[in-house]
Amino acid sequence: MPAFAAALRSSYFTEQRRRERLPLERPLERGQFVLGAHMAPEVDEPMGPDYRHVLVTAEPVDQDFTDRLVEAFLHRRSDAADAGEMESR
Repeated sequence: MPAFAAALRSSYFTEQRRRERLPLERPLERGQFVLGAHMAPEVDEPMGPDYRHVLVTAEPVDQDFTDRLVEAFLHRRSDAADAGEMESR
């Protein structure tokens, strides 16, 4: 089983993570929000509920669901950036 998990990670999840990062790269470059030092956990945060819906509950992942995830993620990032500005004053 460990060999299967390693093969799945290298053949699927590595590429999937790269695709998941793409929508975040341009806003990051523009300084629209700030991620922590490690991007992978930050990317996993909004994607985790998608995987849970698909793999665990078999609930649909529709546009409304993903819009709510993205809004919540951006709101948390904005709050974190605002907190960082307050601390640097």
